[in-house]
Amino acid sequence: MVRDMFVVKRGAAPNPARGKILPHGKRIRRDGERGSALVEFALVMPIFLIVVFGMCSLGFIFNQYLALTEAVNIGGEQLALARGNYADPCKTVAAYVEQASPTLSPTNMTFTFTINGTPYAFAQGATGSALSCSSAASPTKGGYPVILQLQYACGGVVAMAFGSIANFNPMPASSCILQSQITEISQ
Repeated sequence: MVRDMFVVKRGAAPNPARGKILPHGKRIRRDGERGSALVEFALVMPIFLIVVFGMCSLGFIFNQYLALTEAVNIGGEQLALARGNYADPCKTVAAYVEQASPTLSPTNMTFTFTINGTPYAFAQGATGSALSCSSAASPTKGGYPVILQLQYACGGVVAMAFGSIANFNPMPASSCILQSQITEISQ
């Protein structure tokens, strides 16, 4: 009776296509494999860099959006409380918004205040002399809605210090406008 018909050797069979294996485990490559890692690296690296810089860009833009939203929330609360406390509530609230968002550029901000149904829009550079809503009627009683809307034209990615590409911007500035709005009831 034949007990073992098949004999399996536990070692790797020599393959002439693999190249010669040296005693310390390294393999000698044949001429057809030389430089293939460099070619693969050259093909994959641009795609990898685009993905990494795209993720960084979106991270910077999301950070700007969070700062903008928080600043608008603070400004909306101040606008609701500013009913009769300030001679010019829009200028005061704009200063609060700029202080609450030190990472955002004030020259890229466009404010729209709506006080008691009357809109007051101000172009970029909020604390400039054009910013004034002192003519807004401030009733003696609160309870009317006040709306603060802020648009921020982000200048693209925050400048990255990578030598010659310090102004690297994968997104055109015209396509990046962040907007936040809050409605409060005056006190």
